[in-house]
Amino acid sequence: MASLLHHFHYSDSAIDIAWRFGFSLNWLLQDTNGGSSAMNMLGHASRAIKTGDANNILILQEMRLDFQDMQKSLILQ
Repeated sequence: MASLLHHFHYSDSAIDIAWRFGFSLNWLLQDTNGGSSAMNMLGHASRAIKTGDANNILILQEMRLDFQDMQKSLILQ
């Protein structure tokens, strides 16, 4: 799966990735806020399992900061 994800573009949304993998989904959530969004997504996933809305959960994380952006950020500090 990691090699497949490597070929996606930063603009790909959760629904685009699900479609490319051929997933049949009953529930989908995308959080692009950063910060504590990982904990937010885990909370939603836990609720979906507990209430029977989902049997399986897949959480993907994407890092949008590339090396050049990181260098610029460090130089500006």
